[in-house]
Parts: sequence; structure tokens; C-alpha cells
Amino acid sequence: MNPDLILPLDFARSRPGPKDLREELFHQMNLSCRMPGTPTAFDKLLRETLPRRPYVIACDEAQQYRRENFEFLRKLWDNCDPKPAILFIGGREAYETLQSDPALASRIYIRLEILAMSESEVLKAVPDSHPVWQNVDEKLLRRIDTQYADGSFREWVKVTKHVLKGMEHFGTEQVDDRIIDWALARC
Repeated sequence: MNPDLILPLDFARSRPGPKDLREELFHQMNLSCRMPGTPTAFDKLLRETLPRRPYVIACDEAQQYRRENFEFLRKLWDNCDPKPAILFIGGREAYETLQSDPALASRIYIRLEILAMSESEVLKAVPDSHPVWQNVDEKLLRRIDTQYADGSFREWVKVTKHVLKGMEHFGTEQVDDRIIDWALARC
């Protein structure tokens, strides 16, 4: 998928409101006009602009969203044609909020729960996830998973960042026990 079509909504502060969502959508879509000053004008601009391309709105940490955020996105979705895809990525609280309101629940196409990976899934997915892992011995991958990641892709992302910093720190291009020890000490 073209990354320019993904509109990631991720906020530095917790509990963002609809105003935050409007402004973040405005910035993510790289709109060249002035930011509207009222919610009504803002919503009109978004309803007119979103259908021009097949956008995917990715709402990360959706468990922190207020109910009015879900309502804002529902109304935006209802009034766009064609409709953007909206992904809510978050903990169980996000799903429970969506399910508690019939107007929101009726619009959920699919719920997907990501569980921890098994060892065999780790050995397949991790080398495919980042070039740094492509030629690493499976024994090292198992060690990291057993000592730290426990099948969690989120934890593997952290380890990857620290491994890359460790390789830079030690001036090496090879992932070995020394790099792993250094990275795991920082996770």
C-alpha cells in the first residue's frame, strides 16, 4: 500500500479530543489551505478532501480515545463517499467502547486480536520484519525471545532499535552476543 495513503493518528498526549483528531488529519493529509477555525468548517473540509484518495486512517492507542472521538470518526465516515478505511489499534478498552454503542458497533467490519507469536512464528516473522535480523543465527533470535520479547512484536521493535544503536556504538555490522547483551540491558 502506498504509505502516502495511510494517515497515522498518534498523539503525544493522552486522551486527545476531536479537535486533536481534526488537526492531525489536516497535517497528515498535507493540505495546503489554511486550517479552518471552526469545527463545522473543519468537518466540511475533511468530508470533501478524504474521498479524493483511498485513505486509511490508522488510530493508534485507540484505548485512550474519548467516546466523542469515536463519534467524530463515525460521523466523518458516514458522510464520506467513498468511505475511508479506519483502523482502531489499541487495547481491549477501545473495542469495549466501540461495542457498547450500537451505532459504532454496527460499523465494525472485523476485529483482529494480535496474540504473542510462537517460537516458529518469531523465527519467520522477525527476520522478515527488519534487515538487521535477516542473517542472524536462530539461536540468538530464540535467546532474545526467551529472555525478553516473549513473542511480543512490540518488544521486538524495541530490541531492534537498541540492536541498531548497539551496532553503531560498537562499530559493527554483525549482530552477536555482545550486541544482544548491550541491547537487552537497555530494554
